[in-house]
Amino acid sequence: MITKQTTSKSLLLLRVFSAIVFLIAMLLMMFYVSAINFGKEIYVNDDKGIQEVVVISPLGNKQTLQSSDGQYYFHGYLNSVIVSTDGTLQADQIQICNHDGYNVEITIAETEGDSYTFSTRGLSFFSKAEIFLHVNRIKLIFGFLFFCFYITFLIIPLKFISPIQKASAKLISELRKICFFVKTGKIRLLLSVVSALIIIFLLRFAAGIRFEVLYFSNTVLIHLIVFSFIIIPVTGIYFYKNIKPEKRFSFFSFWIIFYLLYFLVCPGDFAGNYGFHGFFFDYLFRPPQLGIFKSFFVPDTGYVALIPRITYGLASLADKYGASSIAITSLISLIIYSWIFALFCNPRFRFIIRNDYLRCFFVIFFAVFSLYSLSLSRHYSLSVTDVAYFGIIL
Repeated sequence: MITKQTTSKSLLLLRVFSAIVFLIAMLLMMFYVSAINFGKEIYVNDDKGIQEVVVISPLGNKQTLQSSDGQYYFHGYLNSVIVSTDGTLQADQIQICNHDGYNVEITIAETEGDSYTFSTRGLSFFSKAEIFLHVNRIKLIFGFLFFCFYITFLIIPLKFISPIQKASAKLISELRKICFFVKTGKIRLLLSVVSALIIIFLLRFAAGIRFEVLYFSNTVLIHLIVFSFIIIPVTGIYFYKNIKPEKRFSFFSFWIIFYLLYFLVCPGDFAGNYGFHGFFFDYLFRPPQLGIFKSFFVPDTGYVALIPRITYGLASLADKYGASSIAITSLISLIIYSWIFALFCNPRFRFIIRNDYLRCFFVIFFAVFSLYSLSLSRHYSLSVTDVAYFGIIL
């Protein structure tokens, strides 16, 4: 059980740290919102003279719009709109409609050759905040619930954690009564296999998840790999007593983080690395060009980055230059990411937070919520290069 003596210092530090993080997050959010110039619904009327319409987000990300029914349409919020013409259209002939409910003036922010960058004038900060809240209202509701959940814990940690411990202990006790007949290891192993097969069946036919579409077309092989990912934690549940006490927290925390991120928090991100950018193309193209083994030792800014090189090399076996190889690197990065955070659940990190249950709760919370926050503003999945660079330091 948690005592005030063992947790008071840790909770004080955690409260101070949380307050600092919250203030920084609010400041960053204010800068982000202030960069919004277009909101809710943006239309650009199609014209023969328009060659391309590119929209820019408050973070500077670019997206090329496709014409549909005589219009270029975007729902959300933007910083600016770039319209490229063939030279036959002038800026005042381009029709842009911003349906945000506010009286704003659309202006030309920049002219470069036959391309025009449009912005707005007269949109107040509170109007921008209202647009941001409206577009992200569903995700913000979940974020607010997480925030209330976290604040409640910081205020009354003892009353918050104790019922969870009692409920979990009661649940384990009831499960033991139900599974009293599972006495031998062979029966437990058989039940582990059956349970894993049932989960795969539910994922495919009830949830409609087809892993062969995400990774590679060999249905039997991909489901054998999925089976291995499922049977390990399931077997750990059936053989709970056989896991060393000092390993239990790290083992189950790893799988909780992995499954929450992959299936619930940001499945769209980890199905394919949409954060693919910068110099990562070098990691993707080298294995097919030089061969997998030779690509391992290609230096990157003066040093050999073995972990990302090996990962992208193995991924290229499934699909050279394609989305499947990128999706595989995202999956591997999620494994490394979950493993790094699960390490903090090991008892040797009790100097951070003495109580194991309390420490695991915060580890899982920060591991999951940090990526949920990133997905709130844009799709971004950790690349294996990022994990290799920063994860090993931890």
